[in-house]
Amino acid sequence: MITKPNDPARPVSIKTSLRNDPEYCGLTKREHFAAMAMQGLLSNADLAITAIQIANWSVEQANELIESLNKK
Repeated sequence: MITKPNDPARPVSIKTSLRNDPEYCGLTKREHFAAMAMQGLLSNADLAITAIQIANWSVEQANELIESLNKK
């Protein structure tokens, strides 16, 4: 099964009265994976990089994980 970066990480289907198709809420898989990478990185008290570098690294890690999961 292909992992799509913008699919919900933990899908919870909610139906709205205006639409027949379900709508999902919560984090995407990419956001969830990036948050986990960021949490691990920030556990290092001696970290000496900027917030932008942390954010960019975390998203890169999430993208690499998704790419690896999709390899056969």
